[in-house]
Amino acid sequence: MARPRNYNPLVYVVNQWNLSRARNKGEKQFKSYLRNCGSNYIKRLEVRQCILDKYHHQCAECKATQNLQVDHIISVYQGWKQGLDIEVINTLENLQILCRSCNAGKLP
Repeated sequence: MARPRNYNPLVYVVNQWNLSRARNKGEKQFKSYLRNCGSNYIKRLEVRQCILDKYHHQCAECKATQNLQVDHIISVYQGWKQGLDIEVINTLENLQILCRSCNAGKLP
């Protein structure tokens, strides 16, 4: 499938058909769908590079430069519990860089 001309990889756009289909399948499947949306967004090379540049290739907590991971500040699950749209959760402002140990020690 070809991407539209005005495609911007840094902006997350919800496929409304898939979203409504996931909602109709039940809560468990909907949570899984939201997690996949968040994961797929932060796996985009353009998104990862933008966040790495924003944080100068350092962990936001301890300033480490090894084993860096892109992390949602407000997690997908917490955003869902708060009633936030997936488009709000998957924004560059809600992403940060953490090293593996800081990300593992982060409270849910």
